[in-house]
Amino acid sequence: MFPLQYILGALVFTVLILVPVHADPELKLNFEPGPNADFILGGFGVTGNPVVCSTDTTNPDCLIGAEEDPNATFFLNERVSTAIGGAGVGGVDVGSGYWHTVILDPANDFAMDVYTPVRRFFLSDSGGHEPVFMTLNGNLRQWSGNGWDPLEQVVKTFGRDNVSFSGNGTGNPRAVIVRQILGTGRLVAGTDKVREWVCDVGSFCQEFLKSEFDYKATITQELNDADISFYFKNDMSHLDYDSDGIAGNITITQELKGLGLPDDVRNAPGSPVVPGSIYFNYATDKNVSTVNAGQYTFAAGLGWYDDGGDSFWAYDPGSYTYAGSGESVLHRTQNWAGFYDPNQNTYSGNREKCEVLGMAACDLPAIIDW
Repeated sequence: MFPLQYILGALVFTVLILVPVHADPELKLNFEPGPNADFILGGFGVTGNPVVCSTDTTNPDCLIGAEEDPNATFFLNERVSTAIGGAGVGGVDVGSGYWHTVILDPANDFAMDVYTPVRRFFLSDSGGHEPVFMTLNGNLRQWSGNGWDPLEQVVKTFGRDNVSFSGNGTGNPRAVIVRQILGTGRLVAGTDKVREWVCDVGSFCQEFLKSEFDYKATITQELNDADISFYFKNDMSHLDYDSDGIAGNITITQELKGLGLPDDVRNAPGSPVVPGSIYFNYATDKNVSTVNAGQYTFAAGLGWYDDGGDSFWAYDPGSYTYAGSGESVLHRTQNWAGFYDPNQNTYSGNREKCEVLGMAACDLPAIIDW
């Protein structure tokens, strides 16, 4: 199980910024430790070398309370002190720098690299439930925040505002840069900020890249084997979150290969006719199409606020509105648990760790009970 309590806890901020903000050029999305890091927690050391928590039981970064974390996923969480200055990111003062999170590395066929501005001490605007650090004598349920049940497989609510535990889908996309890659490939030469990801032959690869705070992502998918070559790219990196009048730039090419296929004069431009190959290029071969990818806006909510109802604050997330329909989509109502594969993930959160392992950290005296 990837340590979602840290991922989800880091990805959310709440106040809209008025002018587009570009990411600090020092914030590199190359799955490596960041510049000027002053705090390390997790499965990577300062040098970037992995630490396997299942064997390195003396590493304090691998402990929950006084116990070893059974999750041995390679994981980096650090605070990077560089800051862009000015108005901040997503309405957040970045004078305290950024949280930088890396999950695994490209050699594992999955890797994720995330920067978010430091928001508040021990808190993040991720919705869900606040972590409580009033004392080290608390228990794991109090400390965990959203990590108690990050996919909300057990539906629980608190407070009169009925806020979910998980916080999934409540993040402010203006306050995050992120890169996620899937498949077998390698990082090669490119810009120092984002080295190019090259997919290996015979592998399906996917990349989600959002390298600027105030701009949308680029999504790329690629497959090249003996029977088919396929390439898809939706580039929305020129679109900010206040605009819905322009769609992303779509690239689609496909080639079917094999015996028994008719010759196709529409092979790749400039190439000779190849027997047994059928080529499609969206730019030249499409008949009728409508592209609306990227035509949405995001409006942030209030974030955490005191509703006067109980000892916990309430959370008001933002919303997405899509052009044409005018409908607002609540991502936090989706079935995120449907993406959980128990064969790939041993634990779905600290709640399950407590239930299955019965760790002592689960039973320490509670200061506040939910």
